[in-house]
Amino acid sequence: MELRNALAGLDSEDTSIVVSGSLARDEFTKGSDIDWSLLVDGSADPKHHDLRRKIGELIRPLMTKGPGREGTFAATVFSHDLVHDIGGENDTNQNTTRRLLLLLESRAVGRDDAYRRVTRHILSRYLQED
Repeated sequence: MELRNALAGLDSEDTSIVVSGSLARDEFTKGSDIDWSLLVDGSADPKHHDLRRKIGELIRPLMTKGPGREGTFAATVFSHDLVHDIGGENDTNQNTTRRLLLLLESRAVGRDDAYRRVTRHILSRYLQED
């Protein structure tokens, strides 16, 4: 609840703040990290960089340890990569990890418009296409 209050009003129809891992599973403890990302389902905008930074500043005091150095979390993630780069040479380990966590172990904090659209599109790619 503290996280939701800290981030209230920062998301929009085209952006969702997404958490995964223990927080999404309702297993968060004092020693847990906060794996989060800013999911963007719309046109790229330089304001997304500032928004991601602001989210990070608001989350930092609630964390006991920071995100991993790999850059998988505490990042801006664009729906295009998650939906269209499934397999093949353009898909990366980081993109695959983000996509699978989004489907299997995540939830939106606040508005979930973008989150619901992106998960629906990813599932459609997996289930309805060859």
